Amino acid sequence: MTAAHRKGSLLTALLGALLIAFTLIAASPAQAAGSAQVENKERGFLAGPACLEIDYARYYSGASATVDWCDQNGLQMQWTAVPVADGSGFVQLKVAHSGMCLDVRSGSFTDGAQIIQNYCSSSQSQQWKFVYQSWANGRNFYEVVARHSGKCLDKSGWNVVQWNCHGADWQQWSRPF
Repeated sequence: MTAAHRKGSLLTALLGALLIAFTLIAASPAQAAGSAQVENKERGFLAGPACLEIDYARYYSGASATVDWCDQNGLQMQWTAVPVADGSGFVQLKVAHSGMCLDVRSGSFTDGAQIIQNYCSSSQSQQWKFVYQSWANGRNFYEVVARHSGKCLDKSGWNVVQWNCHGADWQQWSRPF
């Protein structure tokens, strides 16, 4: 084997190893820059915290928001708050895995309307205000109020819907900022 052939083989092996390393890094559920989980205050008996997510990390518009155990820690659970430009204190919540925003399905005003991800727009059904409620589990918790309806994010089993605000633990969430 010639020296040039050996160098070529080593370079090929090195490039292959780097490709594998980059693939593993890209596939890991690392936290997106500037994003954080949104934890629900309610905890079942001997259960850990549940966090806001897009169900099964689906990428399409209209995919449902749900909750799952926070230790799953995937990008479908990482949220960034983007301030609304009018200075009102409302934010859009953008999920890291798809870049879409948290929205109330069809801009509904009814209790029980499903919360989904949707392409970010100026719709008031995508604008949320965090209103302080309590301190628990080492953090502040807030009602998350939809601008268009005045209703709160509500954990209903594993689903996330909007409902009249009443301050119960299942309507309180941590902030991603």
